[in-house]
Amino acid sequence: MSVTKKVTDYKIGIQGNLGANHLNPRGLDANKLNQLLSCKGIVTRISLVRPKLVRSVHYCPKTKKGTIKQYHNEFNLAEDISLKLPNGYPLTDIEGNPLQTEFGFSKYKDLQTVML
Repeated sequence: MSVTKKVTDYKIGIQGNLGANHLNPRGLDANKLNQLLSCKGIVTRISLVRPKLVRSVHYCPKTKKGTIKQYHNEFNLAEDISLKLPNGYPLTDIEGNPLQTEFGFSKYKDLQTVML
């Protein structure tokens, strides 16, 4: 019997006046950490869009079992983000058998950063 956990992705939108938390890029400093901010400015450089691995699916042909690994980082708001898991990519299972990556079932997210 296999148990699957349903994963829900949330997307939120915020509107309204942020008052003192509305600033320009020069106003960004360490005092503003962990606060919701509104920052207006002109972006002059950005990085290329690169895929970021969110979930990888692996299959072991010897044992005929599959495994799923979730990757948590600073860009992924998950319910168990406090659980620090190693972000290593699995090449073998617990018994040492080699794993094959199922790329069609793995999940990626576009990631792009703003360079100041």
